[in-house]
Amino acid sequence: MLNRPLSAVILGCLLPLFCLACSDEDAPDTLIVTSPAFGDGQVIPARHTCAGAGESPALFIANPPPGTQSFALRLEGPTTQSARETLWLIWGIPAGSGALPHGVQPQAYEVPPFQQGRADNDLVGYQPPCAPTRDYAEYRFTAFALDAADIPGLGHPADRATFDRSMQSHVLATGTLTGRSRRR
Repeated sequence: MLNRPLSAVILGCLLPLFCLACSDEDAPDTLIVTSPAFGDGQVIPARHTCAGAGESPALFIANPPPGTQSFALRLEGPTTQSARETLWLIWGIPAGSGALPHGVQPQAYEVPPFQQGRADNDLVGYQPPCAPTRDYAEYRFTAFALDAADIPGLGHPADRATFDRSMQSHVLATGTLTGRSRRR
C-alpha cells in the first residue's frame, strides 16, 4: 500500500495527463491573464469600450502548462437574457509570447499570427464592451491554453459555436481577466 505523501505525488503527476482531452469547462483554471490597461475586477478604460475609440487592450497570458502550443481568447459580456454575449474570438496566439498587442486590427479575419472570429453581431474582430445600462457590467477575457498550434475546423468564418466545438478536446488550461464597464 502506498503511503499518503507518495500517493499524493503520483496523483499530482498524473492529474494533468487526464486533462489532455478536457473541455474548457473541465480544464484547470491556472492561466494568468493580465492587461496593463486595467487589473482584474477593475474598470476597463473608455478607450477600450464603445464610449471611446473601441480599441482592444493589450493582454498577456502567463503560466501555461507543459504541452501548450498556442493560446486562444474569448471576450464575453452581459446580455438581458441568461446567456452571455460573445464580443471577441481570437486564436493563434503564440505560446512563446502569450501576448496580444493593444489595438489588434478590427474587422480583419487574419492579423498574422492571429486569426479572429465573428462576434454575436456577426462582425469580425474586437467588439468593444458597451454596457447595456448605467450600472457596472462584467466583461470576461477568458484565455485557453491549447495543445496544438492549428486547430482543425477552426477557420474562417468561425463563430462562437465553431470556436467552442473545435477547441473542445484541445484545451489544457484556462484563465480569466474580468473587467467592468458601464454606459456613460
